[in-house]
Amino acid sequence: MCTLQLVLKIDLPINNSSEHEGLAYKRVEYLDWTDLANCKGKINLFFAPNAERPQARERREAKARTLCDECPVQQRCSEFAREHHEYGYWGGESEEKRHLAGFTISAPIGIRARHHRTAQLVKSSQLIPN
Repeated sequence: MCTLQLVLKIDLPINNSSEHEGLAYKRVEYLDWTDLANCKGKINLFFAPNAERPQARERREAKARTLCDECPVQQRCSEFAREHHEYGYWGGESEEKRHLAGFTISAPIGIRARHHRTAQLVKSSQLIPN
């Protein structure tokens, strides 16, 4: 889990003679990057329901893209999805976009599954090309 580290400057009365009198610094740790995501609590936009039609998927992903475009953790989200072979729409990227960039999901379905199985067969020499 990636954590962000924030430093907050808080005005507190401190009885000392340093040049920083009246200021204290408090370190806040363990803030997960997902806590800052625009999509928090909106999973229905980022994961397809069963038997979703292509037109519905396009509409759903367009709404997700709108949130991702303005998200402060978009890059980290995209990296996380690629590193962990995630399903769904992450960091402005669909499963297909990650697949085309060379990042596969753990148990692909549909066209990605067919390409994955063909590649596995070629690697294991079970399929001999003409």
